Amino acid sequence: MFANSRQFAVGFSALLVGLMEYVFSRPADSTYLGKMIGALAGDFPFRIEMFGIFGGILPEYVHAFSFALITMAIFPRAVKKVRGAICLFWLVVELFFEIGQYFGQQIAGYIPKAFDHIFMLDNLKSYFVNGTYDHLDVLAICLGITAAYITGELTTQGGKDNDSLISMQRESQDAALETGT
Repeated sequence: MFANSRQFAVGFSALLVGLMEYVFSRPADSTYLGKMIGALAGDFPFRIEMFGIFGGILPEYVHAFSFALITMAIFPRAVKKVRGAICLFWLVVELFFEIGQYFGQQIAGYIPKAFDHIFMLDNLKSYFVNGTYDHLDVLAICLGITAAYITGELTTQGGKDNDSLISMQRESQDAALETGT
């Protein structure tokens, strides 16, 4: 199997929910994605607060959850430690970007000018300088990673760790060799 389709589907579906928050609840020019969508489809003349008070932290939860789960889906035979490392990697990345907003001016000073002319990196300085740090976003990121890890464990080989499956296969092979079957 090339990828874990259940993990990928859940991760991608969550991204779509997060996309709905951006498209319907936020101004088109507030995010890079919004600018792209606004340029393609025009800004919506209305705003719907689809997720109420959770709309502000939903994207951070969704980013962490989806990116970790989709990455696990790409490596379907990864052992439990690797799945944990994937979650840890995304936790560090997401927290860097969130906490980086608190130190926006300092971090922006380290971003090379060359990034100003590279697609997808051209708004990086603006993200750090104009972004707003929120401790609830940090909480949402931690909860998203935790949920991704749990979901990853539940959707990997029927919820069993690959190490234990390999051990069971070896034991059955050893038993077959001993009995000559």
